[in-house]
Amino acid sequence: MFNSPSAASDLEVSNRAQHLVNTSQDQTSVDHSVRYIEAAVNDELRTLAATKPGDRANATFKAAAALGRFVGAGALSFEDIADQLTAAAIATGLPHKEAEGHVLHGLQRGAATPADIPASNGFTSTPSRARYIPKAKPTQPVALRRPPIQEVQALWEGAQPVTQDILASNWLESRELSPAATEDWDLARALPNGMCLPRWARTKCGTWLETNHRVVFGLFDANGRMASCKARCVLSPALPVKSLAPTGFQVAGLVLADPLGRQLLAGANLSWWQHPSVVISEGEPDWLTWASRHPEGDAQGWAYFGIESGAWSQDLANRLPDGTRVSIRTHNDQAGDRYSDVIAQTLVGRCELSRVVLGGNSHVA
Repeated sequence: MFNSPSAASDLEVSNRAQHLVNTSQDQTSVDHSVRYIEAAVNDELRTLAATKPGDRANATFKAAAALGRFVGAGALSFEDIADQLTAAAIATGLPHKEAEGHVLHGLQRGAATPADIPASNGFTSTPSRARYIPKAKPTQPVALRRPPIQEVQALWEGAQPVTQDILASNWLESRELSPAATEDWDLARALPNGMCLPRWARTKCGTWLETNHRVVFGLFDANGRMASCKARCVLSPALPVKSLAPTGFQVAGLVLADPLGRQLLAGANLSWWQHPSVVISEGEPDWLTWASRHPEGDAQGWAYFGIESGAWSQDLANRLPDGTRVSIRTHNDQAGDRYSDVIAQTLVGRCELSRVVLGGNSHVA
């Protein structure tokens, strides 16, 4: 739900500190402190990214608690570092809500004991004089763990049309979604009873079928290939969460995509598309709402992408032609604002951007 982890750094000197930093020696101490904080952030994010299944929750809390000490010292922005930690935790396969909870508790725990930040002269730095500000800048690509592609394809091919599953159809209709349109555009499928599922299609509560996560969605990379999937629970209460990704694998950089969106990502010849237009919405239900509305006879319609935390990337943005009309339809909350900002940063100056929020108005992003 947040921007992906980054190793970039910046130096922000508060108005009060500007009056105190008057010598090159002072500035050297501040620079040293910022490098110290930056190294600590990078170390914790790298350690968290390398966490194996079974220890993700504990590792997320520990990383947040360690960096929370810098938040308590005034050297890190709570919101910025929470974004990065949550995105890193989600990328390990930890469910979104669980990741947010462990990050919040860890940061609060760490902030209670502010860190002493060493300066180059051997003394501790005044917290407000050295502040590390994480920014979303290109970093060295990190290999993401994906489930075996053959197993993803086998699950998708073994799933049945949603119209043939009463629970899947009922769930769609409860969201005012059309099972027939969902099937026609092949937007989602249903897991049949008795299907042999791969080892990653389960949680501590049971297999996806046992927890009624019956509706499955393909997730596509920047080349239009189905690289993973997600499963949605069709009954309440949802255990452990409403939407599940493959256990032990990462879904960062992958999006939901309708047939036209898949062609766009795959680099197909779309010269017939006179006015390229794209809707980017948040979450499976909202994406289904838009993608299933596409009139079958409309040859000049929109492509539809669905995103969650960590999904959108510059690689995906590069697939959109210059001048594409992009309608960003994320939720009207802090997470939706962050998603919108990430998308806009990758497309600004090249595409025609607007954002529409639920209960709000359209405006240029």
